[in-house]
Amino acid sequence: MGRPSEYSEAVGAEIVARYASGSTITEIAKMDDMPGLSTIYRWKDCFADFREALIRARENHIEATVDAMQDIADTERDPQRARNRIAVRQFRASKLRPETYGDRLDLNVNGTISVAAALAEARSRARPISDLSEPVECQVIDLPCVSLPRPADAQSSVPPFRVPDPADPAPAPSPAGPSIFD
Repeated sequence: MGRPSEYSEAVGAEIVARYASGSTITEIAKMDDMPGLSTIYRWKDCFADFREALIRARENHIEATVDAMQDIADTERDPQRARNRIAVRQFRASKLRPETYGDRLDLNVNGTISVAAALAEARSRARPISDLSEPVECQVIDLPCVSLPRPADAQSSVPPFRVPDPADPAPAPSPAGPSIFD
């Protein structure tokens, strides 16, 4: 006998029961007595009662998946394989029921802010320009030209950079010869 391709309530109920007990739709479709994956998805699209039964079975499927993690942790001999199998089940549970098994991110902010009060407070702290009745005294200082220090480099023949002094009428020629800036 071949794989069933015509919808029957008995086969649909068996798919729902296996799904609710923790088998994935892909695993069910690989079983010899069950229809293929594309047939199950076609039935899901075409038959509302089958689709609704799968939706209701999803809750039990998630719980069975979560329960299987304990069995894997207790029976799997290879710790890395156990970690991987458990991680996949955790991921699936977090996506199928994020409110229970998903990451908890609380982005709710409770509180109110009065914009008028905040503006009034800011204005009370601001110092008006008219309060600057006293002139501010300042002094401009001319600094002489200063050579900027350079780290000593025994291999370099380039003289240190020197800021030109406006009081010096002609810059001294460079001991290294003319530069590209002359």
